[in-house]
Amino acid sequence: MKISSRELVLLGLLGVLVFVPSLQYERWGIDYLYNHKRLFQIGSLLLAGTILITIKTNREIAAQFIQLYSLKVKLAFAVIILLGGLSAFYAELTDWAFLDYSHYLLILVITFFIGVITYRDSDKSQLYLQAAVIGFVCFYLARVAVFYLLYHFGEVPLWPGDLNDKALFSFSNIRFFNQTQTWTIPILASLGWFYWRYTKNNLYRWGLVILIAGWGTLVFASGARGTILGVVIGILFIWFFLVQEKWKFFLYHASLAGISIISYNLLFSYGEEGKETVLRTNNLRSYWPDVIDKIFQEPILGYGPMHYASVLLGQHNGHPHNWFLQFSYEWGLIVAILFLMLALLGLYNCGIYLNGIFDKEGLPKKKYWVQFGIYWSLIAAFIHGLFSGLAVMPLSQTWFVLICGMAMGLYFNEKKKRQIQDNYVKGTKIFLVFLVLISFVGYVNWAINNPIDRNEVDARFYQESTSSRSYPRFWQQGRIGIDQISGIEEN
Repeated sequence: MKISSRELVLLGLLGVLVFVPSLQYERWGIDYLYNHKRLFQIGSLLLAGTILITIKTNREIAAQFIQLYSLKVKLAFAVIILLGGLSAFYAELTDWAFLDYSHYLLILVITFFIGVITYRDSDKSQLYLQAAVIGFVCFYLARVAVFYLLYHFGEVPLWPGDLNDKALFSFSNIRFFNQTQTWTIPILASLGWFYWRYTKNNLYRWGLVILIAGWGTLVFASGARGTILGVVIGILFIWFFLVQEKWKFFLYHASLAGISIISYNLLFSYGEEGKETVLRTNNLRSYWPDVIDKIFQEPILGYGPMHYASVLLGQHNGHPHNWFLQFSYEWGLIVAILFLMLALLGLYNCGIYLNGIFDKEGLPKKKYWVQFGIYWSLIAAFIHGLFSGLAVMPLSQTWFVLICGMAMGLYFNEKKKRQIQDNYVKGTKIFLVFLVLISFVGYVNWAINNPIDRNEVDARFYQESTSSRSYPRFWQQGRIGIDQISGIEEN
């Protein structure tokens, strides 16, 4: 079977999302659990960027796709790209700022490219999305089941283990796993509802019930408050506005939640197992007032991409656990407001679109419910991202590229085609190539000036901070400016 270049992009993303978290096990180097995910993510993005700019047909259809957006939306993205570049240029640590700017720039471009791929072949793209979600859930549940059995044989701690056994769950922090659940639960549950309501295939019906209940069990076992908040708010919103069979829909999802709670109590809560369940509280938002005050001191260009993580600026984490505050602090308030407006506009348009196609003649019900799950996923992630680093972590960013890109492609796939002027297409092609090359330069520039193997740098940071605590951002130990502050102290 011949695989097209665009399918290769989807396969690259699918491979990272399904196999890296399911198979990665680095017992003696938990920093690598995060850093290697970042490298795999960059590899998939670079592959997609190369396929986009080196194949003439891909450049052409990508430029045509972008013309479907309104002038206001394109101007908003242009302003974001310009102000972000200026913010990186004037930042104190230019190589780090340019790296972060280049990374988000490539994420943006590849998200549009996924939209292009979906726009051209929505059926095949949705199959890849379903494979990514179901494959990830199946493989990861199998991983947890193996460690659960080993726990009962006395070999390992219970998943997800304590702070020193992160290799058990393949994430350096259990919250990074929960972010992937926020992206995937809505799509998985929507598929389950489709098969339960519209088919008689008991293999799919009960198979998806088992997967959803297993995934829900891990939500409760890991104390995923952010995931619960985002998923519940998302489902309540779309249940009220979009669902027609409200009572049946409610009973199905309430039953799944109940099964998940019972499963959690049976497997993790009672007896000795309950002592190791990760459910703890924190007060990460106590520093937000100080962050807001700093934002208004530099409202136009901010302090520079990635500079919330700079030790020179005195913040205490790698990011503020809120995507709006992060972009406000680093890229400037204008960029953050534009991102917020674009996100709300996109969610509004997708909601209006979904509300109008449920009874559309010729639209397969499965296709509708996959799009329903995508919309639910975007709402859940939008909410969860206001209380976490969902916009920072490598796998979460990769899920964003796949799901948000498909949402855009599916939205325009159902719209009537309109005339596109060739002169705009030519200019857009040049601009896309320019953006991808800028991103490539950002990665290369950083790699020339900094070690990709972070062992030595991280060891020095831990020694100077007299603590083993890391602050994840681009890398697991995400604080930047260590060399500069060491030089200041010596002087």
